[in-house]
Amino acid sequence: QTEHLTALEAMLGDARAEKEELERRVEALHASALRGDRLEEKRIEDLITKYRMKNERSKQTLEAATAELDKLRREARELRATLEDEKESREKYYLLQMETQDSLL
Repeated sequence: QTEHLTALEAMLGDARAEKEELERRVEALHASALRGDRLEEKRIEDLITKYRMKNERSKQTLEAATAELDKLRREARELRATLEDEKESREKYYLLQMETQDSLL
């Protein structure tokens, strides 16, 4: 019976060792899963940050392009007004010139 008791104690010792090993593995897997979750969260945060930066650059580019377009439109209006003024001046000049020639005849 002593041999049987000794064998049972040895089996109990082995079972405890296996239990402790399984608990260490579970803790390691849990820690690994937490690290994986943190890495995934970091990757997602990085992607969101990258998207926001691209979006901000696009927004700034759009604003700059809109401002440049407004500037070009304003310059075009000013140029058209100047050309219209020059055209009117030339027409007046030619009319005066023709009146002057008519009066000399």
